[in-house]
Amino acid sequence: MGKRKSPDKAAGREKKWDKVFNALVTLSQNLQKDRQFLEERIKSLHQVIYKMKMEQKVESAKAELMLGLKDREAFIYKHRYENADNELADFREWSDYLSQKCSEPKGTLDDLSNKGDGSRNKALQNEVRKLKSEIEKCKSEKNSEISALLREKKFVWNQLKMMESDYTKQLRKKSDEVEHANAKLQALANRAEELQISNEKLRIDFDKMESESVKKSEEILRLLKEIELLKSKLGSASPLLRPCRTEAAASDRKGKNTNTGGRGETLKKESDPSQTSDKDRIRSRQGSSEVADLGRSSEVPEGSLASEDSALWKSGENRKNPNRHFVALMAHRKRSAHKSTGGKAPRKQFISKFRKNRSDLIWVRIFISYCNLLTSKELELAKAKEEEELEKADDAVKV
Repeated sequence: MGKRKSPDKAAGREKKWDKVFNALVTLSQNLQKDRQFLEERIKSLHQVIYKMKMEQKVESAKAELMLGLKDREAFIYKHRYENADNELADFREWSDYLSQKCSEPKGTLDDLSNKGDGSRNKALQNEVRKLKSEIEKCKSEKNSEISALLREKKFVWNQLKMMESDYTKQLRKKSDEVEHANAKLQALANRAEELQISNEKLRIDFDKMESESVKKSEEILRLLKEIELLKSKLGSASPLLRPCRTEAAASDRKGKNTNTGGRGETLKKESDPSQTSDKDRIRSRQGSSEVADLGRSSEVPEGSLASEDSALWKSGENRKNPNRHFVALMAHRKRSAHKSTGGKAPRKQFISKFRKNRSDLIWVRIFISYCNLLTSKELELAKAKEEEELEKADDAVKV
């Protein structure tokens, strides 16, 4: 018969399943936390990118403003330079006019000198000298202003070129940073998708494992019920089989070597579960039907010899000790030997019945051993499957 599982093993298995369940729960919680962390990280990166874009816009606006101011200054300096050129041309014309005007009074000066107005000539000469000196001063000032304007123009142009190169470099750096940030965001999004897919796979595997565990538990309960049914079916035939076994052993010791020895060898060969064939299995099924027929035929009316034997067997002490039950049975039958058997001794009558039903008992024993073998194999297969499932669950938790 198959051994029943101890409650310690069942409790240990339940603890293992609880550990697996708790590990999967913690794993799903960790995945959820990682997903939340990644979402927060993505939001922060989006904010950083938005700030960078706004800063870039502000800097571009500043650059445009500076360029506008520099263009305005250049336009002002250009206008001043043009005005200076016009003033210089006007001044040259005025100086030419003055020089012509001053050259005309030479004849008059000669006349005056001839007349003796030396004082007036001196005054005019002094005025001409003053005008010439002023003209030279104006020329020098205009030339200095023009040179200063040209220098300022060159300086402003160089500054504009430097600012343009700096802004182009900054724009390149910002564009590289934006591309790098976009690549990081794409990698984070892919990682989040992979984590979500793995989380869904783990949930599916966990549901499958739960359904398989429920199926296995139902199968184990079904096997236990079948074992109990087999025990209950075989328990009805055990009170009759035990005294028959003791009597068969006694008869074998007395020296019935021909028939009983051969049958004992067949019993050993056929009771070995490793040497059973398909024919033996068919015979065992036939034996099971015969055992069922014996169980049905064992229900005899009260007052008969079989009912008295069953009453003796139902007592607790005889059930615990089969030998004592056999002795009580024989003593009970000796009292009514000549009344119920027609003059024969009850022992001889029992031996004759045992010889007739010996083959049936052999097949019953073969059937019992076959049932034990089947239940043990089914239990071993169930244990192996449960161990494989536990190993798979442990591997999944480790991964």
